[in-house]
Amino acid sequence: MLPRPQSVLLGLVLLGLAGASSAVEAQAVLHGRVTDAAGTPIPNANVYVNETAQGVATDEDGRYRLTSLSAGTYTMTVSAIGFQTVKERLALEKGETRAWNVSLTTEVVRQDEVVVTGTMRETYVKESPVQVDVVGTDRLQQGRASSNFMDLIGSVGG
Repeated sequence: MLPRPQSVLLGLVLLGLAGASSAVEAQAVLHGRVTDAAGTPIPNANVYVNETAQGVATDEDGRYRLTSLSAGTYTMTVSAIGFQTVKERLALEKGETRAWNVSLTTEVVRQDEVVVTGTMRETYVKESPVQVDVVGTDRLQQGRASSNFMDLIGSVGG
C-alpha cells in the first residue's frame, strides 16, 4: 500500500526540522564584555567580525552577543570612541559557545587648535593676519578651573 500524501508531507516537514535543528547546533556563539582598564563597562563599543561583516554594539553594561557564527578562525575588531582599537584572531569550533572579554585602553584624540577671533570665521594660526595666542590643553588644565570662557580669555594677552 502506498503512503498517504499527508504522511509523506509530515515526514518531509519533520526531516526538514531535524536538519534545521542540527544546523543551528553547528553554529558558534561568541559573547562577552568590553571594559576599560579599570573594569568600567564601555557602552556602545563595536564588536565586529571582519570576515563576515557581522557586528554588534555593546549594551549599557558593555555586554555583547554574536550568534550564528560558522566554525572557523576570525579576526575580531573591537572599537569605541576615545579608546584604542583591539584586533585579535579567534578560532571557533562547531557548536561552541565562548566568552571573550576585552579591555580597551584610553586614547587621547588630538586635533588642531581652534582659533577664536573677532572675525566670526575659523582660521589657523599660520594664516591669521593679527596677533594670536594659542591656548592648548596643558594651559587649560593648569591654574584656575572655570566653566566661564571669559575667565579663560581674560588671562590671554591681546
